Amino acid sequence: MRQCLFALICLATIGCGSGRGFTVTPDGRLVDNSAESAREHAVANLAGRLRRELGRHGRAEIAIAELPEYVAGDRRLEEGWYWKRATVTVEIVEDGVGRVAIDDDAIATLVRARMREALRSGDDDRVTISVRHAVDGARFAELRPLTAPPRAATVGKRTYVVQSGDTLADISLAFYGSARHWRAILPANPWLDPEMMKPGDVLVIPEQPAD
Repeated sequence: MRQCLFALICLATIGCGSGRGFTVTPDGRLVDNSAESAREHAVANLAGRLRRELGRHGRAEIAIAELPEYVAGDRRLEEGWYWKRATVTVEIVEDGVGRVAIDDDAIATLVRARMREALRSGDDDRVTISVRHAVDGARFAELRPLTAPPRAATVGKRTYVVQSGDTLADISLAFYGSARHWRAILPANPWLDPEMMKPGDVLVIPEQPAD
């Protein structure tokens, strides 16, 4: 047992001291200490930070195109993994029931601030961020079907009376053929709070938005 512990301590020391090989996490796992694992760690940290800011109606899926490079450390930088340049894609996966708590500008600002610490230059102009939105496909695979008016009879402004259990995603799927257009219904109904929608509410359904 002592020999095993000693071996793990040696591996942890080698991994942390050289930036290569393996390292032991605080919970005792032996993990690869590589550019790939450093990128995975950065992605997990960003996703966790955004999870707290987005609220319960969305989650973030993040990708960083480039791999970091190991820096032995100097007067300005501590030893570790750093990016020369980073291209970050943030996909906000929404549940279609309510809005996420922060907008795209706030998302980009948060990501840029976090990535600045991981840049060799510390210059956040070397971070390129794109934010896009999607709807949770697994959730909408089980949506109950709604009956929308025939397309030929729905030229111009349309209305729909909300039924028990409806969500904007259900209605979007029925009228537009896709749950992801649910946000397009909001501007035509400025009074509407998606989380407070109730049976009997009459919604104006605008024309299908361009993809």
